[in-house]
Amino acid sequence: MTHSRHIDSTSLQAYRYRVHLLARELWQEKNPLKRLNISLQLADATTHLARLEAETLQEQYGEDFERILQNGEKLKKTIPQENSYEKSKSPSL
Repeated sequence: MTHSRHIDSTSLQAYRYRVHLLARELWQEKNPLKRLNISLQLADATTHLARLEAETLQEQYGEDFERILQNGEKLKKTIPQENSYEKSKSPSL
C-alpha cells in the first residue's frame, strides 16, 4: 500500500522540497535548453524560499530580527524541524 501525503504548495516545507528537487534535476539534465528552463525555475523557487525563511525568522524573533540581521549574530533559538518520520515520507506537491 502506498501512502501519499499532501502538503500546502505555498508552505515553507514545499518550497524547500521544490528547491531540492529542481537542484537535483538541474545536475542530471544534459540538454542545455532544458537546463536553462530548470535554472530559471530554481532561481524563482529559491528567491521565494528565501523570503519565506526570512518571514519565519521574523515571526520567531520579532523585534530582534533586524538587529540580528545587521549584526550577524548567532541565533539562540532554533526552528523546529520535521521529525524523522515526516522526513522519510515523500510529500506530493
